[in-house]
Amino acid sequence: MKASERDEYIISVIQERLEADSYIDLSYERIGDAGIAFLAKQDLSHVVGLNLGWNDITSVGLSAFAKNAKAPNLKKLNLDSNKIGNSGCKDLADSNNFPSLNFLSLVKNIISDEGALELIKSSSLKQLEILELELNLVGKKGIAHFPDGTANLNLRRLNLKRNKINDETLKSWIQTGAFTPLHSLNLGWNMISDIGAKALAFAASINQLKQLFLNSNYIRDEGSIALANSPHLEDLEDFYFYDNKFSHKTEATLLDFRIRTLLKKNLSEDGKSLNLNGKGLGDKGLASLARSEALNTIETLSLRNNSISCRGIIALADSQNSKRIKNLNLMSNEIGDLGAVALAESSCLGSLEKLNLEGAKISSTGILALAQSNTLTNLNSLNMTRNDLTAKGVKYLANSKNFSGLKSLWVADVFMGDPGIQALAKSENLSNLEELLANGNLITNDGLSSIASSDNLKSLKHLDLRRNNLKVDGIFALTDSPKIKNLEKFRF
Repeated sequence: MKASERDEYIISVIQERLEADSYIDLSYERIGDAGIAFLAKQDLSHVVGLNLGWNDITSVGLSAFAKNAKAPNLKKLNLDSNKIGNSGCKDLADSNNFPSLNFLSLVKNIISDEGALELIKSSSLKQLEILELELNLVGKKGIAHFPDGTANLNLRRLNLKRNKINDETLKSWIQTGAFTPLHSLNLGWNMISDIGAKALAFAASINQLKQLFLNSNYIRDEGSIALANSPHLEDLEDFYFYDNKFSHKTEATLLDFRIRTLLKKNLSEDGKSLNLNGKGLGDKGLASLARSEALNTIETLSLRNNSISCRGIIALADSQNSKRIKNLNLMSNEIGDLGAVALAESSCLGSLEKLNLEGAKISSTGILALAQSNTLTNLNSLNMTRNDLTAKGVKYLANSKNFSGLKSLWVADVFMGDPGIQALAKSENLSNLEELLANGNLITNDGLSSIASSDNLKSLKHLDLRRNNLKVDGIFALTDSPKIKNLEKFRF
């Protein structure tokens, strides 16, 4: 494409996009400095979002845009993956043309300390809350000149991940007051050691932080312990510290610190309910939680999808702090039969009333352990969906008096077939059962008829048999059965 044709294309694309929407996406169009200078001359009064990523823009182009564009309603500006340096950042920071801007992303440019600090201390970008500066050159040359003034008091999130920040850089930044208003600070994948970590831990200016990323640095025991004991991080809710150089002994201290931060964010006001779903605790994190005295008051604990194995379950099951837990959700953790055995043999989990073990890699061996437990005798709700119980495991369940208090039983996708559902229908231990989910089990009308004729499922109100091999006559036989007269909801 000839240069003149290219210019015509860029002009037409810009004009077309401006007419179409209030959010303008010009990413990957390679408009360059000439293109952004042309854009600055257009009517941008209706624009609230502008994506100019991957466009070969330099500081020259950004300066022209900052000085000439009139975008009073622009809230989000993306300038990722360009060639913008400090001078462009300074002109943007000095511009009064973007009074509503609250999100600015300059990931993967060539900005160093001075340009970054100009944006952070801008007195013109008063509404700026989020500043993304990942993959730049912060720390490479250090700070030759501190921009005047204080940090923008509205700034809440600063991302400095994957820069060149070392201990001296971090100490200099602390002195500038750049972190004072922040709630979230990402310093991951830099070159920070114990010296920088201790400087950060002792900095009173970080006392508003709720989220701190320091993963993949060079921090060892001394810096790690300083952070864990920092009096200025008491409001921290999320702490990410993976892939540093601390010892196993210090790891326990850091895990305890992380648990404290998670508790602040996720523990209910009355201290009785804790939801840590998807927090990546692993076995060591759960062991740390088990050590925490905060567990003493918790009645509902949800640990879904946390990469927990039997090792973590053993720590929880052995903890004297777990005695009040009534509702335990371990869904999507591969605790296996050994984990089920640990639960069954626990002397501390006798208060359990609701237990969710969906997708926990448990077989008939694990359910047998639960069925024979001397402590798990108060359950009223049990979810064993997506486990390899087979008919054998379901028979163990049906024959155990441990489950005589069940009102809700979920055994979907456990490969039990007709023999399994027949065992449930014949069980005298399930007379209190009100809800039964057994979908996806290759159940036929033979299995369905056992429910219809059961003398033991009189309390059943909700029955789910979807994804089975049922026929219409069997379904009618069930709905017309005088023995299942309390059924309110039937899904097939």
